[in-house]
Amino acid sequence: MRATPRRGLLVVLFVSVAVLCGGSSGEVRGAVRGGSTRAAGRGAGAGAGAVPTVEGGARPVFGWKVLDDANGPAPRNVMQTAYQILVVNNEGELVWDSGRVSSMQSQNVVYGGPMPLLTNSYYQWSVRVWTNSDESFSFTGPFLVVSSSELDNATWIGSNSITMNEIRKEFTVPSSIRTAIAYISGIGYYELYVNGESVDPTRKLDPTWTLYEKRVMYVTYDVTSLLYNGGNNAIGVMLGNGWYSQDQWISCQSESRYGPPRMIFALVIQLTTGDTVTLYSDTTWMGRKGAITQDSVYHGEHVDARLLRPGWTEPGFSDSTSLWLSAESMRSPGGELTLMAMEPIRTEETELSALSCTYKAFNTYIYDFGQNFVGWVKYHVVGPAGSSVTIKYMEIAEHPASSDSIYTGMGYVDNLRGAVVTDHYILSGNSSGETFEPRFTVHGFRYVEVRHSWSTPSLSDIKGVVVHSDVPEVGTFESSDDLLNSIHHNVVWGQKGNLMSVPSDCPQRDERKGWMGDAALTVDEAMFNFNTQSFYASFLQQIADNQGLTGAVPDTVPFSFGSLPADPNWGTALTTIAFNLIDHYGDTETVALYYNNIVQWVDYLVQRATENGHLGLGKMYYNYGDWVPPPPVGMTNQSLCSSFALLIDLQHLATISSLLNHPDDALYYTDLYNTFAEEFHQVFYNKEISGYADGKQTANVLALTANVAPSDVKDMVITSLLSDIAAYDTHLTTGIIGTKYLFPLLSDLGYHEIALQIAQQKSYPSYGYMISNPYENATTLWELWDAPFEGPGMNSRNHIMFGSIDGWFYRYLAGMNPNGLEEISFTPPTLKHDQLQFARASYESAKGLILIHWQWVSEDTYQIEVQVPHNTRGVIRFPEFPVLKLTEGDSIIFDGLNVADQAALAKTGILNTVVTPQGQVSITIGSGHFSFYTVFDTTTSTTAHQQVSGPRNGVFSEYVSGMAAHDSQLMAQAAETMAQLIKIKYHH
Repeated sequence: MRATPRRGLLVVLFVSVAVLCGGSSGEVRGAVRGGSTRAAGRGAGAGAGAVPTVEGGARPVFGWKVLDDANGPAPRNVMQTAYQILVVNNEGELVWDSGRVSSMQSQNVVYGGPMPLLTNSYYQWSVRVWTNSDESFSFTGPFLVVSSSELDNATWIGSNSITMNEIRKEFTVPSSIRTAIAYISGIGYYELYVNGESVDPTRKLDPTWTLYEKRVMYVTYDVTSLLYNGGNNAIGVMLGNGWYSQDQWISCQSESRYGPPRMIFALVIQLTTGDTVTLYSDTTWMGRKGAITQDSVYHGEHVDARLLRPGWTEPGFSDSTSLWLSAESMRSPGGELTLMAMEPIRTEETELSALSCTYKAFNTYIYDFGQNFVGWVKYHVVGPAGSSVTIKYMEIAEHPASSDSIYTGMGYVDNLRGAVVTDHYILSGNSSGETFEPRFTVHGFRYVEVRHSWSTPSLSDIKGVVVHSDVPEVGTFESSDDLLNSIHHNVVWGQKGNLMSVPSDCPQRDERKGWMGDAALTVDEAMFNFNTQSFYASFLQQIADNQGLTGAVPDTVPFSFGSLPADPNWGTALTTIAFNLIDHYGDTETVALYYNNIVQWVDYLVQRATENGHLGLGKMYYNYGDWVPPPPVGMTNQSLCSSFALLIDLQHLATISSLLNHPDDALYYTDLYNTFAEEFHQVFYNKEISGYADGKQTANVLALTANVAPSDVKDMVITSLLSDIAAYDTHLTTGIIGTKYLFPLLSDLGYHEIALQIAQQKSYPSYGYMISNPYENATTLWELWDAPFEGPGMNSRNHIMFGSIDGWFYRYLAGMNPNGLEEISFTPPTLKHDQLQFARASYESAKGLILIHWQWVSEDTYQIEVQVPHNTRGVIRFPEFPVLKLTEGDSIIFDGLNVADQAALAKTGILNTVVTPQGQVSITIGSGHFSFYTVFDTTTSTTAHQQVSGPRNGVFSEYVSGMAAHDSQLMAQAAETMAQLIKIKYHH
């Protein structure tokens, strides 16, 4: 009988605590995952005073990590043996004592005390940790309990009569304030001010975009230090349209219910007398149309600085020149008010400087920031009142090779399609100058076109403001190959620019959607590069909100474009994200919440796979298949791609079921996988070509990855794949699905060198071609392999869907695999000195730093440096060359004939050493830092490779040459058109 998984309310409060050990005394530090409440204060920096926050009806979930004390020796093989958690209330009274629990668990420890916890109350929690050396260390930190019920008596307010985007309220509070917690949701976007101070100046584009009919996020702030005891106070709220707007590209049925902007607010003030004072949003609040006369996610922001009213967020404000009206009661968006438990979107502290400023014509200047990024510009200007500045954003200053429209020389925006992407600022005439910075729009760009008529701008006038979800960067990768490093750079910049409360496809044109395919393809590298545990947990919640009654999920989340049901390779985001939350963070608690949703989706796929009867996979439905392979190569069989997604989802669900202790489900979905794997081979295997479907790389890569090829044909399929790669002169022919699996598959088969050669290509089609082509140097990833030759219809220069290669960099080129943080595996590739000299990767995991750095010291001498977090272990599998000698520090581990005494090695943290008859070595180590030196016999390898060769196929070089010749004619025509336009301009 299949298990019925438990479901319940669980808001994950993960306090990532650093327990320092190694010296004579311990010290601990805390950080936050999940909901947080910022303690606002005058002059406070970004995120200052953030406190972990949990819904009152939910049980906090604790976690911690054990780190080395920088002042003491670095110990090895440190394992937690027990822990004890204490929780006390604000009065110092003990609420829960877990007692001493003999366990290695340091993540996802659920609070087991009495419920509910008191709303608007601070609690202190502490953890004491014992280790295998009988030492103990402690941590103490706060968390806050809040509840959406505090908003039950508040009213959604705004206006159906005017664009009411500035709303205020004055009020008086008694003296002796103990705490003051503000609750707010403003949709599409809001900014909150208390007595003239922004409660969080770097927090932008808040709250998270959701399917507002299902869920609306609220945020809390501790504003105690901003209130005036016993005096007049003022609240001011600015509102923006955001995604709650008819102006956005919304295709779901809820479109007619969106807009205009609105807010809901509550302020709960607890006095030292024990009394509570509350302030709610209602129709006594006053509002007006402010200086922001227009704002749109896609189209930019218009500001008339002459309409600014300084001091409007302060008490005692008076304004006789504006029309302030009573706020209207507005219809609720309908969704459940939910604490925003993911990191907000923030501005980065470091602003980008423009590299150049070029005059074009018509009082227009083009600034180049040298990097494609997401955000906006901050522009300082001095000019007369009523004069204006227009700022247009673009990814490329000129389309270098092709355009479907006339090129004017004033900046290329055709590929942004319907998005106007223009900010407009009318000056107030301040003689000291004024600085324009938009609030409720965002752009993806490298270049900006600035137009005004009264002065010549300089580079110092403009700064680039980088914006993305505030996920800490936790990973690094570098190698001896500058091209690989540049590809990694492009992935990181592309990824963070597409972490904008949802994992988006692109950040610049009239799209910017939470495409599920992009999320599934890149979640692994995103988790290596950024701490996205809360981010993706929130996205799982959103997927569940958008799931249909049949179990189908849509192509985009929130569902606003694409199809329902999703293409199977898009819908797989649900299972793939869940699987990676466990693999990277060991986060079974979050995945358990959405287990039913995963089951329903996979069951839906199974139903679709069987609806066509026997061998129905041949007609498996699809929407996109292996999207955008490089022209002129076409797409492979799309039903094959969808069938592959089904198999991968079945594998993931079987694994998840086992980890969540649903053994019947694990067996059931394993059996289904085996059944469909056999059917996949029957349907798609082509004996004529000893490969699958049409024999394209993607077809064979997916079949081999899903392990459907029987043993008697598998080698022939591998040969077919390698022959095709060779025929294209070691270039890929894959779209986004095939590309994700091509590199890991080749490495798993032992062909690291071929995978590396493909990654190192600079000619079309390749990642290197994006960077080193003669037309434009990419600083993020293109949407299309042949972007310079395609028109504007679908041609983003910052599209993250090909970013999956970065996961291969971490897992295969560096050789780091987190494995749920239970046993870290290090498997550096079998590459010779002349193929890659070194690779280094680090990853600040939930348990601590994971590090691997391997390098060839000489042609046969190899060093590998690793770090394993405390409270876990590591396994190192050395490259597949025969080992002649292996040492670590002063210890000789293997002398070419014998392994040293295992008991003696165990005292140094080297727990087990295995040497195969072929001389391949694997070592199990405890936690800590290790540095091994190995002498290899590099004249041979323990893995025998087939030698595959093929004639060079000139299809790609012919394609590029043909397109370049055709587009040179287009550019000549465009130049002539530009000359004529200039003549017309100056004639008039």
